[in-house]
Amino acid sequence: MSGIREYLAIVISLIGFFFVQKKQFVPFIIVVFLATMFHNTALAFLLAYPVYHLKFSLKQLAFIALLTIVGLLLFDGIAKIFILFFPHYKYYLFGAYSTGGVRLASFLNFLLVFMTFYSCWLICEKHQLNDQNSIGITNLLYIGACLLLISFTFNLLDRVAIYYDIFMVIAIPNIFLKYNRSSEQLFVKAFSVTLLFVIYFSCVQYFRPEWNHIYPYQFFTR
Repeated sequence: MSGIREYLAIVISLIGFFFVQKKQFVPFIIVVFLATMFHNTALAFLLAYPVYHLKFSLKQLAFIALLTIVGLLLFDGIAKIFILFFPHYKYYLFGAYSTGGVRLASFLNFLLVFMTFYSCWLICEKHQLNDQNSIGITNLLYIGACLLLISFTFNLLDRVAIYYDIFMVIAIPNIFLKYNRSSEQLFVKAFSVTLLFVIYFSCVQYFRPEWNHIYPYQFFTR
């Protein structure tokens, strides 16, 4: 049920993304707080508003990466401080989610999101794009990749990262349709991305088939 609530929160938060694009801060805040009624992780999407409208330099990206690595290394200490203010999250921060038992999933997700971000960033730099939508989505993917990197220590952070890495569904077609000058290039890149996704799901199916286990839920009317 927690997963269903979270995805409902993600859908509502994505409605707020339209207000991000239009720079309508108040409606965006209202939509995000509406999403928190389904799942508290929606609060993480508040960061999307400033991040979308920034244009990071290479030095700024490196600084954010450094902060992410520091957060990864010092996560236990940060978590203990967090627990002082929010003790009801103690089970999540110091339970099974912080044992690192699902690192293959975290690594594969990070690799997928980071490669998408890097492709978008290269295109923006190469073509010197001033298209705010392309730049903004690239920024959001970078935040998603950073969150996934920290999830190597705390697996549950990959749930928060979904609010940002879901923008891959916009970024990948955007790359193909806007910045390919020939049908041959389009075919090769589309084939490459499709192959990567096939490899990704094949790795999951081979190494962790239990991830696709479906619990036999029944309707309460039965």
